Amino acid sequence: MEVAIFCKVIDNFGDAGFCLRLARSLSNKVDTVRIYCDDMTLINKLNVSSKHYDYNMPKNLIMLNYYHEFQPVEIMSLNLVVEAFQAEPPIDFLRKIDVFGVATRVLIDHLTTEKRMDFFQNKYAPDYKLLKYANRSCWKNSPSAKRKWMAPGFSGMSAGLITNGWKKVDLSLRSKFRNHILNSNETKIKRNNCSDLGLVFIVCVFLYETKDFFLQCPIPEGFDSLAIWEPKSIVMNQVDFDCALQSCDFNFVRGEDSFISAHNAAASDWKVPFVWQPYLEKNEGHIKKFEGWKKMFPGNKFHSYWDFAMAVAARENLDLEKKWENLIKDWNLFNINFHTTCLKITKQKSLEQSLLNCIENNLR
Repeated sequence: MEVAIFCKVIDNFGDAGFCLRLARSLSNKVDTVRIYCDDMTLINKLNVSSKHYDYNMPKNLIMLNYYHEFQPVEIMSLNLVVEAFQAEPPIDFLRKIDVFGVATRVLIDHLTTEKRMDFFQNKYAPDYKLLKYANRSCWKNSPSAKRKWMAPGFSGMSAGLITNGWKKVDLSLRSKFRNHILNSNETKIKRNNCSDLGLVFIVCVFLYETKDFFLQCPIPEGFDSLAIWEPKSIVMNQVDFDCALQSCDFNFVRGEDSFISAHNAAASDWKVPFVWQPYLEKNEGHIKKFEGWKKMFPGNKFHSYWDFAMAVAARENLDLEKKWENLIKDWNLFNINFHTTCLKITKQKSLEQSLLNCIENNLR
């Protein structure tokens, strides 16, 4: 089986990161995966060599320019075409797939946490643009114009999350990453009246809007130092970033790709909790997403965590330091509950399997 993923980079690393993560996971299940990206420089930055262990890109994963000249044989061999975040393939591709193509087309939208969107999962989202080029009056007369809509999510009715391909971080690898973070020029350290670092509490701050309050916060009880790592420019490959999140003690993440990675870190043996800052949307759409995610946690216990997390999601500064102090007091019980729920989330239906099911249904 062969899969093509179309990716247009809108901002930062999120779009390319999601597509690369999906491609790496699918490469374990199909013969060939091709990513067509309009920013090859960016996607290559996420796939540089690791400084900490041997990492090789899967040999059956091919990265090509978005406006690559498509050959008929290339299109005829495809079983699945993924259009990430409504990235429409180039006109040349649309014209040729209408003539030569037999692939299932899937339009993947942004992450949803609202159950009302489950109704639209796997429904047809016809490509009216292709109909125009092919001069067809009805999408039912053009198999290539048939296109399904999916959105990653947390409920059993959603398309699921990318859950495969995570690297397990052992104690030795975790120590390497912690040392790398502590020696990074993107890390600031607050000591507890001692010359050496001692036992360090490491916090990753990967937010759209960072706040200065982190270094003003007290060092958690039982630790000698507080290290704040702000990866403003990711210069490590994607797998390294996933490992780094597992190597911290608390993560602040944003958007969608690092949000998914943070779930894995929380579900891992290291039980690293996190706070999520969704992408800012009109009409408080980001708050609705946050509230939808919150409902995944039974009983919404530990109000100290949710008070703090909501303040970060909503970009509120009022009493942020006090809310962090309250969270730290509930740390142990909160973290056990958080880990259990994230572990359950990562074991649900995967996005990869939802896509593969589309291929199987089309072949019947």
